[in-house]
This record gives sequence, structure tokens and C-alpha cells, in this order.
Amino acid sequence: MIKFTVIKLLLVSLFTIGLTSAAHSQYGDLEGFKFKPGENSMSKSGEVKGFGEKLYFVELEKGQKLTLRITMNKSGITGNILKNLEPVSEPTNSEGFTEITAPESGVYLVQLISAAPKDGQIAKFQVKVEVSGSTRESFDDTPEEPVKDEVGNTSALSDSCGLNPTDTQVFLYEHINFEGKCVAIPKAGFNFPNMNNPILNRVGVVNDQISSIKVGKRVRAMVCQDDSYQNCQSLLTDWNDLRNAAVGNDTISSLKVLDKREIVEMTFYNRTDQPIVIFELVGGTNSFLGRIEPNGGGKIYSDLRTTIVAGINNKEVKGSKYQLMDASPKVFNFSLNGNKAVQMTSDK
Repeated sequence: MIKFTVIKLLLVSLFTIGLTSAAHSQYGDLEGFKFKPGENSMSKSGEVKGFGEKLYFVELEKGQKLTLRITMNKSGITGNILKNLEPVSEPTNSEGFTEITAPESGVYLVQLISAAPKDGQIAKFQVKVEVSGSTRESFDDTPEEPVKDEVGNTSALSDSCGLNPTDTQVFLYEHINFEGKCVAIPKAGFNFPNMNNPILNRVGVVNDQISSIKVGKRVRAMVCQDDSYQNCQSLLTDWNDLRNAAVGNDTISSLKVLDKREIVEMTFYNRTDQPIVIFELVGGTNSFLGRIEPNGGGKIYSDLRTTIVAGINNKEVKGSKYQLMDASPKVFNFSLNGNKAVQMTSDK
């Protein structure tokens, strides 16, 4: 399979959040905040190496409040709360605090991200999690099973697409210009780690045979050249000819349908002599958004609450990890610092 080189230029180890394997094993590899009857708070200590992260799971019921406090913070630890592998909280503030009220029952993740200035530096932390409004009498050590990476309901898929998708649908077409066989995926949460899937094949979609895509207003598609969500590109709008997309024509081997909250416009200015690639971090995968040419600029779009990151010469650009917490247009600049290293700054 042909790889698009802009993604292959970056080392996966530098950008992968590290959640995918844990999600595939139902969070079994993660440590959890497990509350006994009558308990509502718990503290944990840990450490993160370099630009890494630490994840914990916690089970909540709808309406429960989850409070995260970073009580000891060395080398710039930032915290978030995730649901379905995406942020549902504001990042922790200057006092190390953030909280949510659970919109639905299920497993949530506490994410602690390090911004250690050196790759090998160890960042130590201590966090306290408090849960209020519980009606649960005991905590089941086996967390709720996350959305499976396959579709078990054949009736949910359709080989009749109509003219345009609903707000939550994604249409996959066999040929360019939205022609040929078509499969309608009904909503976010339908994920395929391998397009050689008998359910997909039964309704007409075959591995490496997708040439155009339509995307509903409230969803986006993460399409990947390889199995298990490797070498991916995020598509927020329709593409009538994937030959013009980084992922390429007739190359898609895995796919995720994700929620789309609100599109955020970003303008990038590259004041260096090297190309810079922009990704968004989606459930442990770095998904290609766009490329900014040397001494050039351009607009790139992502989704509200998504975290973006930039890469150059197989390294993460200093200060480039940025979470889009509001929908206002953003402006970012790439330049050289005093040590001749590329850094990203934002115009507030």
C-alpha cells in the first residue's frame, strides 16, 4: 500500500497518546479510581516521562460530578477528563483544577499530560479525584465496555445513500464524484479497524476501494491507509475525489466516525525553511489535518475541543500541543527561537 509521505515523516512514538491498546482491551491495562461504598475521594501519585501522559479510568453515573485536582505538579502537568477518548472538560486551570457533571453513565478517563522540556525528563505529580452525587453502593472492578471497534448490527448499515447524508451520517462511495456503490454509516461511534469486514463487504464496501466521501453536519470521518487506525487523515467536510486528499484514492483500510461539535478555523504562518505538518489527536491516533509549506501560510480546520499538534523533522514542535476550547478563529506562528529550534506561538 502506498503511504503518503507527510505522515510517514513523523515518528509515531512522538505523537501517539497511547490510549488505543488500552481501549481495545476495555481499559484493562489502566489503573482506575475505584471507590468503595461510602468513599467519594481518592488520591494517586505518579510520573510521566518527556512529552507523555498518564491515564486513569473512573466510572460515573449520569449527573455525578467529577472533580480533578492536581495537588503536586512538577514540570508542567496538565489534566483533562475524557469520554469516548475525547476531552469533555476544560484543561486544568492555573490552580490545577477542573470538573465536569457526567452527561451520561459510563467510563471516563483522567488524562495527565506532561510538557517536560527534555525528552528524558521525569515529571512527578499527585492528583485527587472527588465524585459527588453517587447513588452507587459498590464499584465494579470491570469498567463499562467502550464502543466496540466493529459494527454488530447489520441493519444499522445501508447500501442506499440518498442524495445527501443526515446530520449524523457518513456516506462512503466506490468512485469519485459520489458515484458507484455507496454505504451509509448512521452515526458517530461506528468504527472499523479493518475494512475487510464482512458486514461492510456485505453492503458493498471493500478494503482500499473508497474514492469519495460525504460527511454530515454533526460528524467527521477519520480515514486511515492502514489497519488499526494508522496513517490517518481527518475529513470534516465532503470530498468528491480522494485523489486530492493526503490519504489518497482507493487506500482506506480502517475508519472511525466521530462527533463534530463545531468547526474551528486556524491560520498558520510558517516562518521557517522547512515544511510543518499539523495533526489532531483522536483517541490515541495522530490524524493528519494539513501541511504548511516553508515560508508560507494557510488555513486548516479542526473540531472544537480537539487537541492539535505540529511536527517537523520527526519531532514535535515546541509548544505546539494546543486544545481548541472555543470556536473563535485562531492564528499560530512558527519561528526559530534563540537556539535555532522551531517553536509555535499563538496570537491571542
